[in-house]
Amino acid sequence: MTAGERPLPGDLAKAIEESDFAWSLVLVGEDQSSKLASLTSDLRGKPSPNGEGKQITSGYQYWGIGPTIAWAHACSDPFYQVMKQSLESFTRRWRRISGKIGGSPFHYVCLGAGTGHKDRQVLETLRAENPDMFYFPVDISSEMLRLGTSESTRGLGMAGHQIIPVHLDFAIIENLRELGKLLRTIVGDEPILYSLLGNTMANFDDDAEILSSLTSLLRRRTGSCWRSRPPTTCPMISPARSSRSTRGAGRTRSS
Repeated sequence: MTAGERPLPGDLAKAIEESDFAWSLVLVGEDQSSKLASLTSDLRGKPSPNGEGKQITSGYQYWGIGPTIAWAHACSDPFYQVMKQSLESFTRRWRRISGKIGGSPFHYVCLGAGTGHKDRQVLETLRAENPDMFYFPVDISSEMLRLGTSESTRGLGMAGHQIIPVHLDFAIIENLRELGKLLRTIVGDEPILYSLLGNTMANFDDDAEILSSLTSLLRRRTGSCWRSRPPTTCPMISPARSSRSTRGAGRTRSS
């Protein structure tokens, strides 16, 4: 058997499943040097003449292991009321939503993996209908992907090759297009459930723009698309558009 004929994905899945080591596969679609150049440009920028200071794209606050740990601590802080309410109410809200999608064997794509607590509840429900499902957590931070998938899949019995973290800034339109192609290549025409479970949409430069892009580029190929929001912080959706929105790195972070 030649190298081109070897069933590498099957061999890789077997190697992961038979190992006691905590391997995790991550599909990297991010050009980190480009992100660093963008961050450097933001830092070198001049303060706004309107007194607003410098604007640094919010997604950069999640880079690296330090910010990842800081976010995990924030999510467990009882004084962070937005997250506290979001976590406490999610079980009830997911129960209402999940009753409308029962009976279909969905795969699951989470946009903004966060700490994985909400994804865990979603996966428990979806795996009852489709134990062979694929789970695609998508995040700008590889460290957050590692942290979130560890929590969201803990004790569920999912095979390692069913969990496919995607390191990608989905606030960039071209990245969304490529994500859609990737998903269709892997799961074909089988239905996909997307979630956007961030505690706030305000971290995006233009929340209406990103939601419009998500639905137009992803939902056209899927059977369902939904988002969850806590009771206090999400803005109303409007048709406003911004020329800055394609820069990317604006981020919603889930838990």
